[in-house]
Amino acid sequence: MYPGIAALLRQLFAAPDVRVALITRNMTIDPQETLKYLFRRHEIDMTEFDFLACIPLQEHKTEYMRRARQSFAINPARTYSCGDEYSDYLAAINAGICPFVVAYGFEDQLRLTGKFGVPVEVISASPAEFSENLLNALNL
Repeated sequence: MYPGIAALLRQLFAAPDVRVALITRNMTIDPQETLKYLFRRHEIDMTEFDFLACIPLQEHKTEYMRRARQSFAINPARTYSCGDEYSDYLAAINAGICPFVVAYGFEDQLRLTGKFGVPVEVISASPAEFSENLLNALNL
């Protein structure tokens, strides 16, 4: 887990009007078990996530994002998503969710902006920058 993300998750879990979903595509035999160990290492209880979906490689995240948002009847304008690749950005847009993209994971900023045209304004170069941007958006 990137530095500061465990602390960010704890802050989000503690916020009374914030729902936290995890929609992920991990390439392991048992993604939920792998995530359990990862989060446990950082003292995060997976049961604190309000929505959790480990999706197969061939499925798109759009419907899972939409389902998470709709399950809590959250206004799309007050819904945020974070991903580390163009497909995450596109899934968020298609689900009516405001996207954040991090350029320290799967794809870098040059590829995101140059090849895919992702606006630099939604890209965070570091976990600290992402945390700051998200907390600002949530007024936390």
